Amino acid sequence: MNLTDGEIIAQDGKPVFKNGHMELPVPELYKGKVSGNVTLGIRPEHVVVEEKSGQVPDTIDLVEPMGKETLLYFEAGEERPFIVIVEGLADDELQSGQDVKLTFPEDKVFFFDKEGQRIR
Repeated sequence: MNLTDGEIIAQDGKPVFKNGHMELPVPELYKGKVSGNVTLGIRPEHVVVEEKSGQVPDTIDLVEPMGKETLLYFEAGEERPFIVIVEGLADDELQSGQDVKLTFPEDKVFFFDKEGQRIR
């Protein structure tokens, strides 16, 4: 699971998860349940990568073909990179250095408190 530290802040009256690398609306499920410093978690296979539309702009650091799946690595400002798994990617579809947009499906995002406990 990708784990990214950040905080929930109010922006234009709505809760937003923010850190140095991303800004993401808080899913409806968590509104009113999370605030302050938290860790966002999402599995690599649940992040959607698109070239033109999406929630979080980012740049691919490394593309690692693994046969049926391809791993995409992104800088996350953490000890380990943020990883996305996509299926059946042709070698020339996405490349290192390419700007893309990441989408985090609301039902696949998790938040954890400072003790590492999942917020429900």
